[in-house]
Amino acid sequence: MAHPLAAVLKHFPPTRLALAYGSAVFAQPGNVPKMTDLIFAVDDPVQWHTDNLQRHSGHYSMLRHFGPGAIATVQSWGGGMYFNPDVTIEGKTYKYGVISVVDFLEDLNRWPYIYVCGRLQKPVLLLQYPSDVKGVPISRAMRRNLRNALAVALLRLPPFFEEHQLYHEISKLSYEGDLRMAISAEDPKKAEKIVLGSFRHFSEYYSDALAESPFGSIVRRCPPPATAVDAGGSLGGPPQKAAPATGEWQQVV
Repeated sequence: MAHPLAAVLKHFPPTRLALAYGSAVFAQPGNVPKMTDLIFAVDDPVQWHTDNLQRHSGHYSMLRHFGPGAIATVQSWGGGMYFNPDVTIEGKTYKYGVISVVDFLEDLNRWPYIYVCGRLQKPVLLLQYPSDVKGVPISRAMRRNLRNALAVALLRLPPFFEEHQLYHEISKLSYEGDLRMAISAEDPKKAEKIVLGSFRHFSEYYSDALAESPFGSIVRRCPPPATAVDAGGSLGGPPQKAAPATGEWQQVV
């Protein structure tokens, strides 16, 4: 059954993949979300922006006057994402980012910018499940991204660690080197809050990666127990009770 948030997709041109993320979807302690964040992966950015301009020209900045080609060019700079923030659809506020499938796959597979891949290293809500592109499964690239994030996090952790520390290390990956952190434009405890609000989702999100990854064979749970807190649920859900004790994890080498 489709998530209720998927209904927003009818207002946009077709996409190859659509997902929601952020504190409006996965609650974070002390964070009141102002808008719901979306990402659309599209086959042809010029055509997509052409169609979207016909529907929502008011979503765009003054750049709209230069046409969809200019918008797609700006989108291709840096991490390959173009955002339209603070837009209202059916009384709800959204920010949506558009990225080409080519750039999406490149960042997931090679981490040249750790931009969209960093976002997908944390729990996301898939509104439209990915389909293959020219024989390259998007879902395979998404799984590879999780396995790689898991591997890097394990290399950075001490021999003994708690489960929430693993997810915290993963969450920090995309924020290291982030200019917003350097100039105090982002909450320095952002990664910690993401894990506190999404512990249960992280555990589910990385269960297959741990099972499939060769690194999974050197990780096991062992006592003593430690408590991790899940401070929020899915979109519209109430705060959750404290998660059960998770125990300590050990890298067995």
